[in-house]
Amino acid sequence: MVVQMTYLPLPLLFLLLFPISSALSPLDGFNSIRDLNSEMETHFARENSLSLEEFQSRLPSQQELTAIRKLISLIFIQKNQRICNPFTVEDSFPILNGTITLSSFQTVYCVIHEPIPKEPNQLFPRTFGFVIIRILSSEVVDIHHSSPHFESDGGVNEQAATLFEMTKSRSLVNNGISRFAVRGNPDSTCQPGNTLADAAHNINLAFHAMLQGIYDSTKSVSGNHYIQWHGMSQTSCAQSTAFISLGANGKNEIYQSSNVADKLARAITQCSNGKVVGNTPRDDSQCNLVAGTNVFGRQVHGVEEKEVCAIGAKNFDQRFIHIEQKVESRTEFESWREALNRVFRPIVVHEELKI
Repeated sequence: MVVQMTYLPLPLLFLLLFPISSALSPLDGFNSIRDLNSEMETHFARENSLSLEEFQSRLPSQQELTAIRKLISLIFIQKNQRICNPFTVEDSFPILNGTITLSSFQTVYCVIHEPIPKEPNQLFPRTFGFVIIRILSSEVVDIHHSSPHFESDGGVNEQAATLFEMTKSRSLVNNGISRFAVRGNPDSTCQPGNTLADAAHNINLAFHAMLQGIYDSTKSVSGNHYIQWHGMSQTSCAQSTAFISLGANGKNEIYQSSNVADKLARAITQCSNGKVVGNTPRDDSQCNLVAGTNVFGRQVHGVEEKEVCAIGAKNFDQRFIHIEQKVESRTEFESWREALNRVFRPIVVHEELKI
């Protein structure tokens, strides 16, 4: 009798014998999400670092944008780290092979990123930025942090990364290119008046597709909130250190009753002992940084995704939260951690905070 042997492909056999959580990861040398973000930032495109031609050569194709979106949606539904490895990209998303990879981090995170360059300060070839998804656990809170304005808004990428980790939130998307990266600051084709590389006002950058992948996976589930962290000038919004809006101006009915922006504004004011004065558009009517043109915010508020460049939202809910901050707010990590937990983890609300 002849016994026929069946052999598994080597990559699959490796994964079965050595689960990805125990395999070596290129991110094993980092101690925290904050440290990882710091390394990523050394390879991001800073102000005046790219010609128009270099910028255009880095733009993702429509096929790549679609693949990024689908890849993030796939990772989002996982309950373990098994597919958080480069083979997933190679096998299922070949158009991203060599551009995007997956790495496990600290057994609870899956990081979607460009391979880290070997040379210090060498730019990522595409400067897409990165996504981190916390694999489902009982501790996770359904907050989705993002930062579109690397460098130009101060340390908001670091802030988003730090608070994502401190609050055990579900996802983080940090953009990898300054909005002033292209020399001459050419105008946005999506929303003229903004720069071409401004990820909050451009639907052709990887950052927007990454957010769409997060949104695709969570929009039908109640309780998910999308917080976008920004920095503002010290001379803007005189009454506010942190200006928290929901994409609508202060006269909108969404601010007239109990709402998450107001709760968060009061929480950060209390948690920082007044060092950070939080306000909403209803409180600070002179501040116009309400994020009404933010392309992702418009999509969350129901504008057709192909129309978000030109058409504003008419209906608003409390899921998209836009936070503009002066410099003293951007480093108040512990105060923001406590404020976020008080608002989004009601079980830890202190009695003195009546929200």
